[in-house]
Amino acid sequence: MLPIDGKEVVNLNEPPFKKMRNEITTMNDNDFIILMPSSTALKTAVEIMSHTLIDVTFKIDKAENDTVFLRVDAMDSGSICACKVRLKCTGNCSDENDFCVKLKPLLEILRPLPGNEGIQLFRKKGKSDVELKTLGCESHHYKLRTLQDSYYREALESCETTYSVDFDLAKLKSHLRVITNLKADTLKIQIFKLLATNSLIFKLSCDGLDASAEWNFFSSSNGGALGFWKQDDSQQKKVLYDEEYSTEYLKNFTKSMERSSVTLSFNNDDPKVLVVEYSLGQEDSSIIFLLAPKISGD
Repeated sequence: MLPIDGKEVVNLNEPPFKKMRNEITTMNDNDFIILMPSSTALKTAVEIMSHTLIDVTFKIDKAENDTVFLRVDAMDSGSICACKVRLKCTGNCSDENDFCVKLKPLLEILRPLPGNEGIQLFRKKGKSDVELKTLGCESHHYKLRTLQDSYYREALESCETTYSVDFDLAKLKSHLRVITNLKADTLKIQIFKLLATNSLIFKLSCDGLDASAEWNFFSSSNGGALGFWKQDDSQQKKVLYDEEYSTEYLKNFTKSMERSSVTLSFNNDDPKVLVVEYSLGQEDSSIIFLLAPKISGD
């Protein structure tokens, strides 16, 4: 380009600058390094958690070769729900490592990052701040202040479930919106088995201050797809499951979920929990909420 006042003007939109990439931080003098080809999965997980939790501890688990898993096992302040996150990444860590951060600041950092470009997370030895850098054309560099985690967070045990179904996410959000507008603070979930065919009926209902509502869904087998079912009281059925859950928690879980479906699972053993599982859009990566039933007087 032509010089101005003896200085060459650089156009960052032209090669070779357009193809430049930021250098990847090496393991030297770092506790850990985590590489992600895209910030989207982490951003989605953080946004979903931020509606229910204030801060979380991310634990780094080293797997085979250069695979690491970024994991969260957290409980909300009221001990009503638990959250599990598993995010597959590449990277390295010296020993077992974790860091605790507030979710809102992390979300503000992740929101403007280009979704099609990679990021790296690392912490220098002897430092408390976690650093985030982009790996694409744009140069972003952030330092996250970490919190002192007051207690050790054990990995939450997997919950064995008896019934599971893939639920249309848009439909579930629509029902939760109706329940809220009817001024009902709980969603009642019932599962029936038709004795003649062994098919399952999933029933959602609420009893609000202004009105009540119910929706019935048919599934030919446990774990199968759901379809609307025309209620037929002449068919004999057996009650398999009957619990109520907080509408507010379910709204917060699903508020930032955008994929087509969410998996709802239920167990018959005590303690009863509703398991809400959502894929983060990449291999071996998901977020799971475990919600306790609503108790009268809560």
